[in-house]
Amino acid sequence: MFFCGDFLVKAPAVAFSICLVGLCASFAQLRAALAQDEPSKSSAEKHLSEFATYRASPWAPKWISLGGYEDVHVLRRALDSVNVKVGLGANKILGNSAFVLSRTKKDVTLTIATVADLGFGDEGASLSAIYIRARQLGVELCPAELGPLLRLRYLSQPVGEWLHIGMTPIPTGADSLLDFTVANGGTGPMLLGGNAKPDLLMPSQIKFVFILPPSLNAVSSGPVDAARARRSVSP
Repeated sequence: MFFCGDFLVKAPAVAFSICLVGLCASFAQLRAALAQDEPSKSSAEKHLSEFATYRASPWAPKWISLGGYEDVHVLRRALDSVNVKVGLGANKILGNSAFVLSRTKKDVTLTIATVADLGFGDEGASLSAIYIRARQLGVELCPAELGPLLRLRYLSQPVGEWLHIGMTPIPTGADSLLDFTVANGGTGPMLLGGNAKPDLLMPSQIKFVFILPPSLNAVSSGPVDAARARRSVSP
């Protein structure tokens, strides 16, 4: 089993450890860890075709609109109105000054990939290495607000699916970096917050959500069909 912020999650045949060293992690340390863990570009290019194929596979919602909420209080009420269970870690993120909402609406296309899809082996990879590889393949990290917005748009998420939001971690204390996970563990839609330290080892089957830039989407997956892209999951 592994711990995802607010819940224990069963994951057969998964073994990984969470490093407890460096409890005073900062963004400067995060950047240093990113530099140390950077995989070679050639290694990333080796898996580009497989990742492009994965991007083209059906998954909804592929399209989502950022912005649209006046403040965090309105966003919290929206989550509560559809019975989303917000975990303690997610609550800390929502209540942090580093969590900001877009003032203007912006449509983005989402893609998902497992750690294995990014070209890492069965042993998984550190969070920093995963984000470096994702950037090398051309996808972007999500703004933090995408976590709760995706939760609201993806209420029919199948039981057992856990989507880790690829995002810049939110510092919620001197010893804490957190990020969002959108999940359905069998008791309904959940928005969780979990450990996001750069040296956290992520198992190979963990799914990440990233933003697919329009240029890369056009080159790798073909034009996005407007009707299909805007087909959100029904509440």
